[in-house]
Amino acid sequence: MLVHIYGTIDSSGKSWCPDCIVSHPHIEAIKPIIDERQDEKEIYFIDIPEDWDKRSAYKNNPILKEKRVPTLIYFLNGREMGRIVEDEMSTLDAVKEFIEQIYED
Repeated sequence: MLVHIYGTIDSSGKSWCPDCIVSHPHIEAIKPIIDERQDEKEIYFIDIPEDWDKRSAYKNNPILKEKRVPTLIYFLNGREMGRIVEDEMSTLDAVKEFIEQIYED
């Protein structure tokens, strides 16, 4: 399972999060790769409002341990197997490489 955590996108299609704006096209680009190779991998999207704070359920969640957006996390059998965050998602090649590693497992 993949979990993509990102800054909420407003009605104009823009996020409050600059790194999310950069990474969003890369996430869109990998969706067909995931669909094509779909076995049991699914992608879930969690949007984070701009006013999130330390009381946020995502920051305090013992599984997500979310501190930064955007984040892409890969879970296998309930265990985190990989994570890329913020500027690590700034290029399509980096996101594709992360996805390719998942499919090698």
